[in-house]
Amino acid sequence: AWAAFEARSSFVPFGAILRTHGEAWAAFEARSSFVPFGAILRTHGEAWAAFEARSSFVPFGAILSGRQALRPREFALQALAAVAIYLVALMAHPLVAGVSALG
Repeated sequence: AWAAFEARSSFVPFGAILRTHGEAWAAFEARSSFVPFGAILRTHGEAWAAFEARSSFVPFGAILSGRQALRPREFALQALAAVAIYLVALMAHPLVAGVSALG
């Protein structure tokens, strides 16, 4: 359902046009400075088109449409680092601010 919505949606910038008109749109976009990402397409060509095909302008849109997979192991290290930084800041709060962050 999400893929069908995104394919026909004008809310998703230029995604429907690229899927409908393919190379003709890519050629226009590559020459145009008015069209967003024209410079990126000129610089990176097919790599950018491949990235655009597997991503989405709408947050989590590519995951919902099945073009990407949500893999928790890919961001587990960042989450653990964030928790560690938070705990260090929480413990250091009395030393830095003079009062406990917990009240």
